[in-house]
Amino acid sequence: ILDGQMAGIKVMLAKAQEAARLRLDDLKLNAKQEMQTSLQHEIARLTELKKVNGNVRPEEIQNLDETLAALTIAIDNADVRMDSVRVIVAA
Repeated sequence: ILDGQMAGIKVMLAKAQEAARLRLDDLKLNAKQEMQTSLQHEIARLTELKKVNGNVRPEEIQNLDETLAALTIAIDNADVRMDSVRVIVAA
């Protein structure tokens, strides 16, 4: 049954990949903005707190800076990937 439908399935898969790629840039932009907003807020908070509280270690702020850089690269390199396909045969 699937052999006879394989051409149609391949067309549908190609269209699904295309639709996912069209949304990818917006998803990456939104993810990067949310991540940057969150981490930059925390970096700013710790930086201000360090001015009045000597217990804030420079490593804490540096760790957040490194996390921000690593996540920015990861999001920029994100791509779509099809994990699975479910084919339902109705007779």
